Amino acid sequence: MKTITLDKFCEETGISRRNASRKIRKGELRPQIIKSKQGTREYRFDEYDISAFLYTEHQKVEGKNTCYLCGSETGYSDEELKEAIKLMLNRILDAKNWL
Repeated sequence: MKTITLDKFCEETGISRRNASRKIRKGELRPQIIKSKQGTREYRFDEYDISAFLYTEHQKVEGKNTCYLCGSETGYSDEELKEAIKLMLNRILDAKNWL
């Protein structure tokens, strides 16, 4: 499976490198960590990481559940969204463990 760098992940998702690094430290993002030729840590993301991040970036806007990226209403309650996010992340993590 093809992986991308932290910079490319930020470009694809529209978040800053600083914000992505903060989310990694908090455990909200779980990239692969590899050692570079210089001996430093590098983060690698795959398509599952991008999908999971974009899906979990739903937020409340004016009391409605609205997609962070496109602005469309989801039509789901907070509890339904939380449950769907947990289920999707578990499936993604299970799939990554099988690779």
